[in-house]
Amino acid sequence: DPGPSGGEPSWWTPTKRDGPPPQAAPPPPPTTTNPPIHQSTNSPTHQHQPPGRVCMLAVTGFAATDCGFRIPGEQYQVASIDAHDVAVSSGLMTVGGIAILMIEALSFVAIQEMLAGSGRMAGDFGFDPLKVKADAKKLETMQLKEITHSRLAMLAFSGMVTQAVLTEKGFPYY
Repeated sequence: DPGPSGGEPSWWTPTKRDGPPPQAAPPPPPTTTNPPIHQSTNSPTHQHQPPGRVCMLAVTGFAATDCGFRIPGEQYQVASIDAHDVAVSSGLMTVGGIAILMIEALSFVAIQEMLAGSGRMAGDFGFDPLKVKADAKKLETMQLKEITHSRLAMLAFSGMVTQAVLTEKGFPYY
């Protein structure tokens, strides 16, 4: 069905409007009733803290092992990429899994207290030797650094493992 100019279909022809185009409503003003993102238990920060902390340790350990830092003992003198298989075959992966399970079971009490409204923030275990919590601005800066580094470590670890498998070389994996 050709339009008024004869070339395009009739559905392509714009319709005429009366008056100016509609304006978008302005965004609502910011409220102070919502807690900062790092204080919400459902926030991305809370969800990334545990795996992010584990990945920060994993990146360090994976690279350190390939750079020559090893636990004493003949059975531990393997490349990072082979460490998983060695740990499974020796039974250390089971011991490590049980240790992690116990630690997570103990942290359940702290999570329950936080959800009950104790004022405890996600990831706060009460260990603050540098007194970071005394300065709100410094605390917010450190929390932002932690989540940024956590997310970077999650990406870095997957990239390190992929490169180690593909190149079959140690650090720096090329």
